[in-house]
Amino acid sequence: MPKLVISMNPVTSTEIFEVTAANELKKLLQVNQPLDMIKYLANYMTNVDESTEVTFIGPDDYIDP
Repeated sequence: MPKLVISMNPVTSTEIFEVTAANELKKLLQVNQPLDMIKYLANYMTNVDESTEVTFIGPDDYIDP
C-alpha cells in the first residue's frame, strides 16, 4: 500500500512525500496553492489501483486531525 505524507504550514509551501520501502521520504511535489495539492492527490489516487495511506503533518493549530 502506498503511503504519502503531506506537510502543510501556513508560512511555507505544501510538500507531498512518498514513503519508500526503506522508510525514507521521497519528495513528490511542492506547491504554494492548496488547490494544486488537491488536484495532484486526485490524479495520484486515480492512477493507483490500491488503497493509499495519507498522513497530514504540520503545526497543531493549523491542521486538526
